[in-house]
Amino acid sequence: MAFLFCFPAIAAAGLALDAGLRFTYEDNVIGLLSDQQTGGGNSVVGIQSGAMNGNGPQGYPNTGGSGTGTGTGAGTGTGTAGGSGESPADYSTTISAEAGWLTSLGASSTIFVKGFVLHQAYGTYTFLDTTQGGISAGIGADVTKSVLLNVSIFGAMKQFDDTQRNSSAYGGNLTVKENLTPSFWFRQIVDYELNDADSAYFSYSGITGGLGMGYGFATKTQLALGYNYQVREFDEPSGLEMRTSTAYLGIDQPLGGNWTVSMEYDYQQSKDNVTGMTMTNNIYSLAIRYGY
Repeated sequence: MAFLFCFPAIAAAGLALDAGLRFTYEDNVIGLLSDQQTGGGNSVVGIQSGAMNGNGPQGYPNTGGSGTGTGTGAGTGTGTAGGSGESPADYSTTISAEAGWLTSLGASSTIFVKGFVLHQAYGTYTFLDTTQGGISAGIGADVTKSVLLNVSIFGAMKQFDDTQRNSSAYGGNLTVKENLTPSFWFRQIVDYELNDADSAYFSYSGITGGLGMGYGFATKTQLALGYNYQVREFDEPSGLEMRTSTAYLGIDQPLGGNWTVSMEYDYQQSKDNVTGMTMTNNIYSLAIRYGY
């Protein structure tokens, strides 16, 4: 699990540990995005309004079929997430941990390897409950005194209560962070992921680009805001593409003793090219983490 303002530090060799607990509320869980990390806090988000009552898997936009539900979506058998009588809103709880090793390469760069695991549980849409684990490795470097560069690759396994979503994934990340002053920074990210699921309906290739900025106060409180844009191309139905925009605002408050509490708001808007419908999701998160 990644956290607000995450960027590998340039440091001496040592062990890095991170653990966190996050509570999230979404007013319109989006199923095709249930495994993604978004916003500044990379919140894991969930279900799509328009879960299938016709042909196709749960949480997928209906492209036809003979179902009898009603609500958002396209085709003749559509419904709100989980069925026509269910609200698309839900709460989820995520527990996560990371452990890794980093070591210096000269005075201005660091290589790192880390393993990570998380478990997320929903209150209503339990078919999206997931356990994920994997490993990542990369290098962070001071390009100049104020510009930091990070490049990493990862591999992961994802297990869901809905086994059609079970998958293996790999990809990479490029992050550039500019410290304009000791308190004010900009950040640009590019992520690529290839997700191979048990069902072609949940197999995709995806790319995300993002811009962010942040300010640190004398109290060590940090405020961040930004925007991410993601494109996912799914194997089935052929030609399905999901485009998602996410704007986020977050705050980090150190509590002392390596503990930090974080709050974040994400406004997410998604549209697929098959049904043509636009879905919005307001995401509210509260997290506490321990870092060493």
